[in-house]
Amino acid sequence: MNTLLLKSFTLAAVAATMIPVTGQARTKMSFDQAVQVCTDRAVQFGRQPYGRYAGEPPENRVQTEYRACVYANSGQYPTAKVQYRDSILTLLKDAF
Repeated sequence: MNTLLLKSFTLAAVAATMIPVTGQARTKMSFDQAVQVCTDRAVQFGRQPYGRYAGEPPENRVQTEYRACVYANSGQYPTAKVQYRDSILTLLKDAF
């Protein structure tokens, strides 16, 4: 019984050393770069249909996604809210 257990541990150790190491730590962006990238993502997310009736996503959902994105990319939380909706003048200019 002990030899079977020893063989199992040996095989597990050999198998663990044969697994290639593919995942490396991703380098973090600067805070300003992360804010720029995540602002673009928040604007895109804010324009997509959301929910059962395909309305706009709620404000708190967009802000939560934005803060999570910035933290994941830079390791720092933003203090300001993201402006993800265009003004009505910009929207009217794009329409005509």
